[in-house]
Amino acid sequence: MRLKKVSTKSMHTDLLYLAGPTDAKRVYSAWNSDEQDVGYFGSDYLRQFLDVCKETGLSATVVSLNKGDDFSDGSFTFLFRPIPWVEKGGLRFHAGQILYMLRMVVFIYWYRHKTFLVAQCRPYWFLLLLLKPLRVRVIASIHCVLWQRFHKPRLVTRCLYAFTRWFFSHQASAILTHSSAVSDQLVQLYPTAESKVVRFLPVYPKEKFQGVTEPLHQKDPFRVLFIGRVEENKGALDLIEIAALAKSFTSREVCFDVCGDGSDFSRLRSAVRAADCTVNISLRGYCDASEVTEAICRAHVLIVPTRTEFIEGFNKVVVEGVLSGRPVVSSRVCPAVDVVERAVYIVPPNDCVEYAKAIGKLASDEALYLQYRRASADYCDRFYDEEQSWGAKLKEVLES
Repeated sequence: MRLKKVSTKSMHTDLLYLAGPTDAKRVYSAWNSDEQDVGYFGSDYLRQFLDVCKETGLSATVVSLNKGDDFSDGSFTFLFRPIPWVEKGGLRFHAGQILYMLRMVVFIYWYRHKTFLVAQCRPYWFLLLLLKPLRVRVIASIHCVLWQRFHKPRLVTRCLYAFTRWFFSHQASAILTHSSAVSDQLVQLYPTAESKVVRFLPVYPKEKFQGVTEPLHQKDPFRVLFIGRVEENKGALDLIEIAALAKSFTSREVCFDVCGDGSDFSRLRSAVRAADCTVNISLRGYCDASEVTEAICRAHVLIVPTRTEFIEGFNKVVVEGVLSGRPVVSSRVCPAVDVVERAVYIVPPNDCVEYAKAIGKLASDEALYLQYRRASADYCDRFYDEEQSWGAKLKEVLES
């Protein structure tokens, strides 16, 4: 389909979707050409959104936080609008967020969108009260916990959410979320919002995991796999200590593979070099889908050591490890653990000793290892059920 420049006419759509930091052009191009893969295992929310709009006959404007050139195809208009001062701290950061949301409000007043789907607003929902005179239907899609799960919310956060009480209690028509961690925090703040919560799950096509071989527990060395952004708050730098300590809890050789890149990749690489022969960690950097699949096939377990200072989303790596038939070592910082808890060796957050101990036990005790593997099979079907997907739940809300 031929893409056109955005005109005033193309901005008058049924629905405005604030999609977050999405590579919208790549996703749209793959969706429009019926390419099945737009990324590694998992559901792409924008792609599901496009499917829902096509099925319901709705036109939509999609706003991405990435930089890019606006374009339209007649049914969909894509705008690229980064948030100002997002890298700044203090008042400038909050000012940038507030100005951005006010800009979205102006969009809706000017172009008369009937529905506003918001996936990037926390904690500035109270600004959407300005839409009440227009009777715009607002749907909140919350993909991260509202505050760090093992910390009390800061005073500023509590104040911002106090301003938002009326929005969640009276204006939001539905709140899409993937975990009890998010819904519990919402209900804690706004008890009347409970009836509006609609739960969904990340959904995967079965064929994505058909190429993943079964792990052989006795095969040496015992391999532990980390997949994700290499950031301190994602626990990537803790891997050095965990790898060093793991030797104390098993007689087997334990190797760690790290698939991913990030702002702390150079720090991790320097730490691995400094540790020299005391740890066995292979840094593979960014890996494409086939490379990650190969890494999973080699692995015995996956590790997801996200730290408490990070405001975590669902963390699909936990689920992808389970669907690959591998035990996962993680903590309840990751909301996904609540959904597949019997297939996860759960440890206290930020505790490198407990992470190392868990790896040692799984490496040394085959019966325990197989117990977690069997549990993983019990969870698979729900993540293959399209009716549980974000897109299916969004469609239900739009048609209700």
